Amino acid sequence: MRYIYLMKIIMVLILLGLMASPTFAQSLPEDKSAARILAYFRVGQETSPAANVTLEQFETHLKTLKSKSAPTALLDIIRAWEGNSALPDKATVITFDSGHRSILTKAFPLLKKYGIPFTVFIASDLANIGAPQYLDWDDIKTLRKSELVTIGMHTASYHSLQDIGTFEKELNTARARFREELGIVPTLFSFPMGEYNSAAVDLVNEQGFIALGQHSGVAYTQNTVLPRFTMNEYYSNETRLNMIINAL
Repeated sequence: MRYIYLMKIIMVLILLGLMASPTFAQSLPEDKSAARILAYFRVGQETSPAANVTLEQFETHLKTLKSKSAPTALLDIIRAWEGNSALPDKATVITFDSGHRSILTKAFPLLKKYGIPFTVFIASDLANIGAPQYLDWDDIKTLRKSELVTIGMHTASYHSLQDIGTFEKELNTARARFREELGIVPTLFSFPMGEYNSAAVDLVNEQGFIALGQHSGVAYTQNTVLPRFTMNEYYSNETRLNMIINAL
């Protein structure tokens, strides 16, 4: 009896070990459609560490993503989901929120160097003003010439979520401005500061957008709002990046 009991314990331990292994985990259907989306804001702007990664951090990230993951364009992820196709193993996506000029001057040269696609989300009011710290429409048109770049949309002002009436007005203002300047309305929409409620999600979905937030997690086909891992100087070390790459 003691022998049989011992063998049962051993079998349970072996089963638990298999379940904890990467091979077992990767066999789950959900992981075949898993994408790890990173959200950056500024690059090489050391005066704003909570919204910035240093140039050294950013290049280290790109090297790691290139060697340990499968950097993929966000729209290619969406198309794979729509076609019920499996994603590359450890698919990762780079996005930028808020339209800071350092995306063009600091990040873009490095992304071209490593051949990594990325998405930039733009608030139309910030592009309108032509301030030196934000991308203007000419900058955005320059980025669009690269096959690595996809342009997405924020609400017009990039303000925190207020009442749904204000949100709808800002959404429509942004749509109209994108049509005027670029001749398109982007498919991708990022909630400013990652703030949303059910009414805002319903409105964005009704207008045909694919929505993204700023809540950490692996994105997959069942998400109403796609999660993203936000990156800044405080939370961008190699340990966290490797954790994100290997998240299931």
